[in-house]
Amino acid sequence: MSDGGKKSAAKAAYERYQSSLGVEKERIKATKKTKSAKFWAWIWLAVKWPWQWLWMACHDWRLILVFVGWMLILGCEVWVPLVIAWCSPGTDLAKSMYAVAATCEAFWLGPFTPFMPLCIALTIGTKALFDKKLTKKEKEK
Repeated sequence: MSDGGKKSAAKAAYERYQSSLGVEKERIKATKKTKSAKFWAWIWLAVKWPWQWLWMACHDWRLILVFVGWMLILGCEVWVPLVIAWCSPGTDLAKSMYAVAATCEAFWLGPFTPFMPLCIALTIGTKALFDKKLTKKEKEK
Protein backbone atom coordinates (compact mmCIF):
# COMPACT_ATOMS: atom_id res chain seq x y z
CA MET A 1 0.00 0.00 0.00
CA SER A 2 1.26 3.46 -0.77
CA ASP A 3 1.39 6.36 1.68
CA GLY A 4 -2.02 7.67 0.60
CA GLY A 5 -3.70 4.31 1.13
CA LYS A 6 -4.45 3.89 -2.56
CA LYS A 7 -3.94 0.65 -4.45
CA SER A 8 -3.95 -0.08 -8.12
CA ALA A 9 -6.99 -1.97 -9.33
CA ALA A 10 -4.80 -4.90 -10.35
CA LYS A 11 -3.15 -5.01 -6.92
CA ALA A 12 -6.53 -4.98 -5.19
CA ALA A 13 -7.79 -7.70 -7.53
CA TYR A 14 -4.69 -9.76 -6.84
CA GLU A 15 -5.20 -9.46 -3.08
CA ARG A 16 -8.88 -10.45 -3.44
CA TYR A 17 -7.80 -13.36 -5.57
CA GLN A 18 -5.11 -14.45 -3.09
CA SER A 19 -7.61 -14.51 -0.25
CA SER A 20 -10.15 -16.50 -2.29
CA LEU A 21 -7.37 -18.84 -3.46
CA GLY A 22 -6.37 -19.51 0.13
CA VAL A 23 -9.97 -20.30 1.02
CA GLU A 24 -10.26 -22.63 -1.98
CA LYS A 25 -7.01 -24.44 -1.08
CA GLU A 26 -8.20 -24.95 2.48
CA ARG A 27 -11.55 -26.22 1.21
CA ILE A 28 -9.83 -28.81 -0.98
CA LYS A 29 -7.57 -29.91 1.87
CA ALA A 30 -10.49 -30.19 4.31
CA THR A 31 -12.80 -32.24 2.10
CA LYS A 32 -13.01 -35.95 2.68
CA LYS A 33 -12.62 -37.11 -0.88
CA THR A 34 -10.62 -39.87 -2.45
CA LYS A 35 -7.03 -39.14 -3.42
CA SER A 36 -7.94 -39.06 -7.10
CA ALA A 37 -10.82 -36.63 -6.48
CA LYS A 38 -8.48 -34.33 -4.53
CA PHE A 39 -5.88 -34.62 -7.29
CA TRP A 40 -8.40 -33.52 -9.93
CA ALA A 41 -9.62 -30.72 -7.66
CA TRP A 42 -6.02 -29.43 -7.46
CA ILE A 43 -5.62 -29.78 -11.23
CA TRP A 44 -8.84 -27.84 -11.82
CA LEU A 45 -7.65 -25.12 -9.42
CA ALA A 46 -4.34 -24.86 -11.29
CA VAL A 47 -6.15 -24.58 -14.63
CA LYS A 48 -8.70 -21.99 -13.59
CA TRP A 49 -6.54 -19.67 -11.45
CA PRO A 50 -4.90 -17.64 -14.28
CA TRP A 51 -8.28 -17.06 -15.92
CA GLN A 52 -9.83 -16.08 -12.60
CA TRP A 53 -7.00 -13.67 -11.84
CA LEU A 54 -7.21 -12.12 -15.30
CA TRP A 55 -10.97 -11.67 -14.96
CA MET A 56 -10.55 -9.97 -11.57
CA ALA A 57 -7.71 -7.78 -12.78
CA CYS A 58 -9.41 -6.53 -15.95
CA HIS A 59 -10.50 -3.44 -14.06
CA ASP A 60 -7.10 -1.99 -14.89
CA TRP A 61 -6.97 -0.74 -18.50
CA ARG A 62 -3.17 -1.03 -18.53
CA LEU A 63 -3.43 -4.74 -17.89
CA ILE A 64 -5.77 -5.15 -20.86
CA LEU A 65 -3.25 -3.32 -23.08
CA VAL A 66 -0.43 -5.54 -21.83
CA PHE A 67 -2.52 -8.65 -22.53
CA VAL A 68 -3.41 -7.49 -26.05
CA GLY A 69 0.24 -6.61 -26.66
CA TRP A 70 1.40 -10.09 -25.66
CA MET A 71 -1.32 -11.63 -27.82
CA LEU A 72 -0.09 -9.60 -30.80
CA ILE A 73 3.55 -10.48 -30.15
CA LEU A 74 2.90 -14.20 -29.67
CA GLY A 75 0.49 -14.32 -32.58
CA CYS A 76 2.80 -12.54 -35.03
CA GLU A 77 3.62 -15.79 -36.81
CA VAL A 78 0.02 -15.72 -38.04
CA TRP A 79 -0.62 -12.07 -38.79
CA VAL A 80 2.79 -11.16 -40.28
CA PRO A 81 2.49 -13.76 -43.12
CA LEU A 82 -1.08 -12.57 -43.71
CA VAL A 83 0.08 -8.97 -44.06
CA ILE A 84 2.84 -10.07 -46.45
CA ALA A 85 0.32 -12.07 -48.49
CA TRP A 86 -2.11 -9.14 -48.63
CA CYS A 87 0.71 -6.87 -49.87
CA SER A 88 1.55 -9.22 -52.76
CA PRO A 89 -1.75 -10.56 -54.11
CA GLY A 90 -1.73 -13.24 -56.80
CA THR A 91 1.94 -14.15 -56.47
CA ASP A 92 3.58 -17.37 -55.36
CA LEU A 93 4.79 -15.52 -52.28
CA ALA A 94 1.19 -14.76 -51.31
CA LYS A 95 0.21 -18.41 -51.70
CA SER A 96 3.11 -19.57 -49.54
CA MET A 97 2.42 -16.91 -46.90
CA TYR A 98 -1.24 -17.97 -46.73
CA ALA A 99 -0.03 -21.55 -46.22
CA VAL A 100 2.37 -20.47 -43.46
CA ALA A 101 -0.34 -18.44 -41.71
CA ALA A 102 -2.87 -21.28 -41.98
CA THR A 103 -0.38 -23.83 -40.66
CA CYS A 104 0.57 -21.66 -37.68
CA GLU A 105 -3.07 -20.91 -36.93
CA ALA A 106 -3.95 -24.61 -37.12
CA PHE A 107 -1.15 -25.39 -34.70
CA TRP A 108 -2.14 -22.73 -32.15
CA LEU A 109 -5.83 -23.64 -32.36
CA GLY A 110 -5.09 -27.33 -31.85
CA PRO A 111 -5.51 -29.04 -28.53
CA PHE A 112 -2.84 -28.78 -25.84
CA THR A 113 -1.16 -25.71 -27.33
CA PRO A 114 -0.25 -23.11 -24.73
CA PHE A 115 -1.17 -19.86 -26.52
CA MET A 116 -3.62 -18.42 -23.98
CA PRO A 117 -1.77 -19.71 -20.91
CA LEU A 118 1.42 -18.16 -22.29
CA CYS A 119 -0.33 -14.83 -22.88
CA ILE A 120 -1.81 -14.90 -19.39
CA ALA A 121 1.49 -15.89 -17.75
CA LEU A 122 3.42 -13.18 -19.58
CA THR A 123 0.74 -10.64 -18.67
CA ILE A 124 0.90 -11.62 -15.01
CA GLY A 125 4.70 -11.43 -15.07
CA THR A 126 4.75 -8.07 -16.83
CA LYS A 127 2.18 -6.63 -14.46
CA ALA A 128 4.15 -7.94 -11.47
CA LEU A 129 7.26 -6.19 -12.79
CA PHE A 130 5.32 -2.94 -13.28
CA ASP A 131 3.83 -3.18 -9.79
CA LYS A 132 7.26 -3.87 -8.30
CA LYS A 133 8.68 -0.85 -10.09
CA LEU A 134 5.78 1.36 -8.97
CA THR A 135 6.04 0.26 -5.35
CA LYS A 136 9.78 0.91 -5.44
CA LYS A 137 9.11 4.46 -6.72
CA GLU A 138 6.46 4.99 -4.05
CA LYS A 139 8.86 3.93 -1.30
CA GLU A 140 11.47 6.38 -2.58
CA LYS A 141 9.05 9.32 -2.27
